[in-house]
Amino acid sequence: MRVFLFVCVAALLPVWAAGQASVELTVNRNPVRQGADVQLSMTFKNCTGSPAPLKVAGLEYRFGPATSHSTSWVNGVISSSSSLTWTYRVAAATDINVPGFQVETDKGVLRTAPFVLRVQAGGAAGGAGSGAGGGGASTGPNSPGSGGPGGKPAPAEARSAPTREVTAVVELSKRKAYLGEPLVATMRIYTRVNGLDVRSYELPDFPGFWKETVSIPDPAWEAKVIDGARYNVATVGKVVLFPQQAGKQRIEGFTLEGYVRTSFFGGSTVTIESDPVTVEVLPYPRTAPASHLGTFKRLQVSLKASATTCAANEALTVEYTFSGEGNLKFIKEPDLEWPADFEVFDPEVRDAISITGEGESGRRTFRYVVIPRVSGTYTLPTLSTAWFNPATGAFVPVAPDAPTLEVTRATGDPAATMTYNAKTDVQQLNHDVRYIKEEPSRGVPRSRLAYRNVLLGSALLLGPAAFAAAWAARRRRQEALSDAAAYRSRRAGRTAARALKDARSKLGDPAAFHAALGPSLERYLGAKLQIPPSRFTRADVTAALAARSASLAARWAAALEEADRARFAPGTVDHPEALLDRAAALIDETERTWNA
Repeated sequence: MRVFLFVCVAALLPVWAAGQASVELTVNRNPVRQGADVQLSMTFKNCTGSPAPLKVAGLEYRFGPATSHSTSWVNGVISSSSSLTWTYRVAAATDINVPGFQVETDKGVLRTAPFVLRVQAGGAAGGAGSGAGGGGASTGPNSPGSGGPGGKPAPAEARSAPTREVTAVVELSKRKAYLGEPLVATMRIYTRVNGLDVRSYELPDFPGFWKETVSIPDPAWEAKVIDGARYNVATVGKVVLFPQQAGKQRIEGFTLEGYVRTSFFGGSTVTIESDPVTVEVLPYPRTAPASHLGTFKRLQVSLKASATTCAANEALTVEYTFSGEGNLKFIKEPDLEWPADFEVFDPEVRDAISITGEGESGRRTFRYVVIPRVSGTYTLPTLSTAWFNPATGAFVPVAPDAPTLEVTRATGDPAATMTYNAKTDVQQLNHDVRYIKEEPSRGVPRSRLAYRNVLLGSALLLGPAAFAAAWAARRRRQEALSDAAAYRSRRAGRTAARALKDARSKLGDPAAFHAALGPSLERYLGAKLQIPPSRFTRADVTAALAARSASLAARWAAALEEADRARFAPGTVDHPEALLDRAAALIDETERTWNA
């Protein structure tokens, strides 16, 4: 009899253990870095519960919970498991004691086990694993294989293999570069997990760099073998960076959120953050010219005129073309000294620039329309500047040959024969000074009665005149308010004046000025074009301005682009006072064009 009872208890023991209820609290990675995101997961086995977000000293609640549920049937025994996952931000700089929590379930009150969450201030998040105090997949290593200025990095297959199951990496084409020298940053995901579902990722902002995004295909997994291990690799972003500040520039890593499916019904959420990388930006040599074009791998400057001979008052075009490899978008309009007898119009900028994984290349052309007014022989203005070659570490002078232009006297139509005198022939011969009387002329004495009668009569008319003026002003205001669109357009000028006044007050703080200039211009355009902030886009603004004036639309597009550069790359724009003066002049011209 005793043997029979023992056999029954031994047979029922696995069934009882399989149906036992429990609650477990785990963390997706441990240790973690201060300021990083971490996820706490509460798993209910053979029970259900819905607790509120957990409050842990040192962790700031962000969002959640995310839920998952799974059910299994083994040897006739049904077991269930459900999880609640909350996302927190690590606010503490020291280790965090996660206490045990009492949780209300349908099987009664259950308690989780406490554990310690280790915090590394400024360090990388640590190893893989799961469980109380354990972590999920963590960040990968820095991208190895860096070269000097102009050097080539080692291929990805030759670099050290990632040491975690899921790794996010920012790979740089070089770790040392001169100011303005391009380097390519590639954001990749390495994984050895087949069931990884990437839900979202956030690329870094790259402060201190001018960024050009490279167009790449949609991210897709590609199998690669690294150090004998097979990985699935996906490229999620690629940008060309142009350093704008000398010194060690830190590039923060990018964050990845995904879901690793471990079974048909279950899985776990992982948050990955790549390690930051550092770029050493070298300054220019001390022998840098006062004004230079910047850093280029190669650069050629050419000057071409549509004709070498023309008649006076006849228009021709002169083109200055900059072609090569480098940030050609940084090249500004050249400072040229044209002959005094030439009428020169603002240049048309023509770009044929391509952005690839190797950098930026193409050409930028400034096309001038020139009208010589006086016959003679002229030499077109040329450039006298230089550009920096990072391969040699020296500046290369630029001095293209300047062609000669023969201008003949106009013939044919009598109206076309009219020419202008050369500006050099105009001389200031004399100053015209008006005669000043030393004795006052005889006026009407104040004591005369007629004078006082006129004065008193005029004073009596002041009241009715003031009333009439006030009534007319009120009528004009009512008419203006009846047309709301026209009223807002007229008020745009006052809006611009206040915005520019606010920007001028911040000239002493370039960072605050650059941050205020762009929004000031956008508020003015929104009020002028009657575009609310929720629908304000560059395309709508350009289309609305082009309906008024094509040249005005182009100048506003350039001004808004320059304001963006001032916010993110202040070293590439002019002094704040020059930016403010150009903005004020553009607003004045816009008002005149609108009222014409």
